[in-house]
Amino acid sequence: MAAPPLPAPQPPFGLLEGFADGGPVGSYVGEVLWRQPSVNGHVIGLEAMYEVVDGDRSFTALIRGGQNAAGAAHFDGVILAGWRAGARVEVVYQRYFANATMPSCEGAPVNKNCFVGIIHVGRAPRD
Repeated sequence: MAAPPLPAPQPPFGLLEGFADGGPVGSYVGEVLWRQPSVNGHVIGLEAMYEVVDGDRSFTALIRGGQNAAGAAHFDGVILAGWRAGARVEVVYQRYFANATMPSCEGAPVNKNCFVGIIHVGRAPRD
């Protein structure tokens, strides 16, 4: 007799907190809404909501893409609210394990995952 299938993953899958453009911790927050590993486990599909708090350039974006086993990720999405609402966004990052010898993870808690990346924001759509 075969074992029953595992239940579908249920959110929340992960909450992220960091900083945007040199701002204070909390100027960037994210929530993983959907997470699905590939059959072979080499890639993880992800959907997330990112919120950037940066004065007049604050926004919330919905993104979807994936991350490979080495921690490199690429996402595309759209700004749903705030600065440049409706604009396309592209997110790229690299996941690291933060430790005392990882200068790119400065400010990250030691022994935690650290994500270093860029959010490219397109132009706002014309009305």
